[in-house]
Amino acid sequence: MGAILALRYFRDTEKDFVKEGAILGFSWFIINMVLDIIVLVSLLKGMDLFTWAGQIGIRYLVIPIMTIAMGMAMEMRGKG
Repeated sequence: MGAILALRYFRDTEKDFVKEGAILGFSWFIINMVLDIIVLVSLLKGMDLFTWAGQIGIRYLVIPIMTIAMGMAMEMRGKG
């Protein structure tokens, strides 16, 4: 679902695709981390914040990697 939303975001983007991809990706990354910390960490008994970050939170790095790669692809093709 995130990839579809990112494509919709880039459809309305005119320039600076890599920058826009980084802003979008890191925004989603931070939102997901904060929501997890608020909701899930308290439910994961026995898992401290550092364990969570190492086992689960690090996987959220895929989000900015994906959106930056989309931005790079858009720049390479010239948004035509």
